[in-house]
Amino acid sequence: MYLHCLREKGGDSTSKKKYAVITLALASVLLTGLFYVLGGEMATSEYQWSRTYGGTEDDYASSMVQTSDGGYALAGSTRSFGAGESDFWLVKTDSKGSLEWSRTYGGSGHDGAYCVIQTNDGGYAMVGYGFADLVKTYPDGKMEWSQTYGGDYEEDLYCVVETSDGGYALAGSARAEGWLETFLLVKVDSAGKEQWTSTGDEWSEYGACASSLVETSEGGYVLVGDGAWSPISSHAIMAKFDSAGNEMWSKEYGADVWNTAHSVVKTSDGGYAFAGSAESELSGEPALWLVKVDSSGEETWSKTYGRSGEYDYATRVSCAYSIVLTADGGYAAAGYTHVLDDFTGMDFLLVKTDSDGNMEWSRTYGGGAHDVARSLVQTRDGGYAMAGYTGAEEQWEVGGDFWLVSIRKEEIPYTLTVTSPNGGQKWIRGTTHQLTWSSSGSPVAYVKIELMKGGVLNKVIVSSTANDGSYSWTISSTQTLGTDYKIRVTSTSNSAITDSSNSNFAIVAGTLTVTIPNGGESWKRGTTHTITWSKSGSPGSYVKIELLKSGVVNRIITSSTYNDGSYNWYIPSTQTAGTDYKIRITSTAYSSIRDSSNSNFYITT
Repeated sequence: MYLHCLREKGGDSTSKKKYAVITLALASVLLTGLFYVLGGEMATSEYQWSRTYGGTEDDYASSMVQTSDGGYALAGSTRSFGAGESDFWLVKTDSKGSLEWSRTYGGSGHDGAYCVIQTNDGGYAMVGYGFADLVKTYPDGKMEWSQTYGGDYEEDLYCVVETSDGGYALAGSARAEGWLETFLLVKVDSAGKEQWTSTGDEWSEYGACASSLVETSEGGYVLVGDGAWSPISSHAIMAKFDSAGNEMWSKEYGADVWNTAHSVVKTSDGGYAFAGSAESELSGEPALWLVKVDSSGEETWSKTYGRSGEYDYATRVSCAYSIVLTADGGYAAAGYTHVLDDFTGMDFLLVKTDSDGNMEWSRTYGGGAHDVARSLVQTRDGGYAMAGYTGAEEQWEVGGDFWLVSIRKEEIPYTLTVTSPNGGQKWIRGTTHQLTWSSSGSPVAYVKIELMKGGVLNKVIVSSTANDGSYSWTISSTQTLGTDYKIRVTSTSNSAITDSSNSNFAIVAGTLTVTIPNGGESWKRGTTHTITWSKSGSPGSYVKIELLKSGVVNRIITSSTYNDGSYNWYIPSTQTAGTDYKIRITSTAYSSIRDSSNSNFYITT
């Protein structure tokens, strides 16, 4: 069986790179495996910066973390450097991607890293294949120790997390006999000594492997990966284990086609989200796939995505290898996309969604070669960094150089932002107002403008208008009154590019505005004063007038008086003196049409 979570493990290659963008300086070759490799910057205007790292042979990155000093650590496999056919390769950069150091680890055969984390002591831990399953380093990359596991089975480990007890949990696959794989979860202590091992033998008939894991809040573990009940299909699997490695539950996701799960994150509501690929509902081809589940693994939503909107489904294939929970509560996923039946033009793919999985924007990065993003982080400045590999000349050939891409927050593409109405406005039906918005990123030629009421579409104001930031709208004289309206502006070419008013505005029959007293007046009790107000629209024929003290109704001055703009009020001689009074006037026909003095006035003795 072929499972999508299986990783490339070197292999013979004599190909030349399509990109001659690396300047390589082997300043020295130390016994520790330290090499100095200069990263080449790829010319582009699509992102903040990008750097490549590698030599004359095949080098590819599988994992990346942003480090505590603001830089990055990338891990993967190198055939250009090291002692064997291929080696673990750990590359450390500063915050701009400039190389600080790199080290290789391995024996004489095929070795490579699939996942790297920065540990609490400032060092690094990597899992992979070959000479060791788990490698622990000091902060400078020098190897501290390495461990292998397995015994009676052959294992591949694809993910590592540092656990709350100071140890590590590792996830991957194991083959006890033949070629069939099972899920593998290994728990080790802080020195890498094995504490227990769990497998998922019953999850599939044709093999299964785990690609990613997280530690749960109660000290257990959730894994995702792939399994198959037939030789022509696979399904995504999520499984939960307790802190002792006992399986608590497992779930399958996806139809009877090729579905994969490559990366999982914990969500703020106690659930989980994973990313991979699934058959597109529109094209039937593999598409980037996100799934949200609750704390019990029950599916909340499941969505597939194209490169830049639904029009792209029919002509492209895409997949996600990494997912992150973003600062705004949404998700970002990275992987690759390519034109159907053309694997020579694969590009990095980055998709951003809201918390419900609705796509907000997407962007591709690449230059006609074999470019695959394997790892994603949201950076501390609100941007993103992606790592993977770039550069292969022949179809199906895997190889190239490490590629690190940085996107600053200001360069995140394709945005529309409603600016008016944006909450709090009171607009009278029958009047004309300017709807305004701003846009950034790739130009959007035309937009659709809709009126939302209570979060539901009320009417299409205009199906298409120029994206010039302004539209004049006359509210119908028969428009339903309400305080729960918003405006939504959406690109006509990509429905994922949209924005709505931040808060509700009101559509009213008219307005009332208190003019006297409006703040600062001093009125003596036992005297008569004129309360005045203005009106617009049709707020009703009668109004109620109330006296407020510290925002609370103190007395009803009149329950109903003609709405003619003035009322003579005799202040009772027994009225409590105070400096915190206001007048409130309310339409007797529409209770939502009301106004109060802007500031306090005084009642004196």
